[in-house]
Amino acid sequence: MESRQNYTVRKGFRGGWWMVVMEYLSENEYSTRSSVKVEVIKFKGAIKDAVDVLHVNGFVHGDIRACNIMVCRWWDDDIGMKNVKPIDFDWAGRVGEARYPANVNYTEIMRPEYAKDGLVIKKEHDLEMLERAVSDTEATGRHY
Repeated sequence: MESRQNYTVRKGFRGGWWMVVMEYLSENEYSTRSSVKVEVIKFKGAIKDAVDVLHVNGFVHGDIRACNIMVCRWWDDDIGMKNVKPIDFDWAGRVGEARYPANVNYTEIMRPEYAKDGLVIKKEHDLEMLERAVSDTEATGRHY
């Protein structure tokens, strides 16, 4: 078991699975973006920096949507990406290895063209989803 400041990683489950236990995010401190008044450009910069940390370390997320980004209720320009916390890492994995699961919802949720069942999750997919997640007009990543 490997322990870091904000999470613990346990390896060695059958089938190569890992378990990541992350910090608890209190709803008194964190919320979804729609509940926090912050300029889109600041929000975009912070979440882009957080996603860049994943990518630089060889990981992809696979499901960057507004509902999977928690935002500090008391936005502080001085702490940058610490204002945001990406969550829902069940599709995340190593670049070039992580794949989309079966039954990806790409009819109700706008996703990159090649975000389909069983295909490799790419950094470019995360960045495309990030653009949708932070736009003023498409905060949910959904279309109807």
